[in-house]
Amino acid sequence: MLQSYCSTANSYPRCRLTFQLLLDLDDTLLDTNIDTFLPAYFKSLTAHAQGHVAQDVFAAHLMKSTQVMYASKQANLTLEQAFDGAFYPNIGRSKHHMAEMLEEYYDNEFPKLGIYTRQIPQAIDLVQWAFEKGWQVTVATDPLFPRKAILSRLRWAGLEPAATPFRFISDFHTFHFAKSSVAYYPELLAWLNWNDEPLLMVGDSMERDINPSLAAGIPVFWLTAAKNDALGFPNGTYADLKIYLENTDLETLRVDTSTSSAQLASLLATPAFFHSYLNTAQLSPEANPDHAQVIFDLCDAELEVNTPWVKALLRQPTDPAEDEAADTDSASEAFELFYAARQNLLTSLRQMPAEQWQEKVTQGVLKQMVAQDRVFLRQAYTNLHS
Repeated sequence: MLQSYCSTANSYPRCRLTFQLLLDLDDTLLDTNIDTFLPAYFKSLTAHAQGHVAQDVFAAHLMKSTQVMYASKQANLTLEQAFDGAFYPNIGRSKHHMAEMLEEYYDNEFPKLGIYTRQIPQAIDLVQWAFEKGWQVTVATDPLFPRKAILSRLRWAGLEPAATPFRFISDFHTFHFAKSSVAYYPELLAWLNWNDEPLLMVGDSMERDINPSLAAGIPVFWLTAAKNDALGFPNGTYADLKIYLENTDLETLRVDTSTSSAQLASLLATPAFFHSYLNTAQLSPEANPDHAQVIFDLCDAELEVNTPWVKALLRQPTDPAEDEAADTDSASEAFELFYAARQNLLTSLRQMPAEQWQEKVTQGVLKQMVAQDRVFLRQAYTNLHS
């Protein structure tokens, strides 16, 4: 089932250390002309829904629900689920009732919207050049569309997914955060089974590509027509990007998770990944002990190790009963216990005075927590690929 989330290129050997290039889609790989494309998209989808829902009702809640989805930051709610919860109850139709109509739309009508976009020849050349270098290339697009829509947009860009071995493509079925949220980026790294490989995020948007990537500790290149050497990070045109990559020691492009923003985002991304892991179609941890065990271990570590650590850091009173291992045989219940504990932990950490983040003992604890999460993430990724 992982093929619904990843390209066949996800069969790369997991132990291989290679450079990873993360590429934005809109106005990086595809000239989207968003001010024209989005109104045309909403109008087209609303018209296609005629006969199912009154057009004014459909259009109004399509816009509102998209905004709700974009703002969602719940690690136990995919962006698709955030949209669904805001949309279907307000249009008076169930998702099941609308499913066939939407499938037909994304199969047959959505592809016609390519007329509002243009290919970027330099982007096509960049992707081909990266593959020739032996690098892994991921489409780090804002995951606000269904998988089919994203694949159509890649075709418009001249990058046929079936013929382009992308490492991964983010979508709203799997992800829990839009790209304006810092947590999108460590969630993406989890799905890449990132293991300290050097990487670079490339995009045109400061709000969605550059600032959140920097906050997550990820090296960046900002695509812009007006290069500015005073910015403090590399930027420029596609030609400038190729020159930068040719003249940079790629081993120096490492993720730095030592800042509070990167650590908090990483700790929030872990339950997001496991929420999708638990709910992946055709994967039943309840019936598969090997797949379920990592969730039990994750929960026990949160209750028995991480929670006492953070309480000690903040000099909070401890309750031995709260710090005991989870007493459940259900992977779903174990995840809920883990998620509740992680939410409490993150709330406490966000209240920590800024100066305490810099203390050696705090950094040691947080570094260990992030590293421990990564062990569980890699185990879960291995389970999905076994």
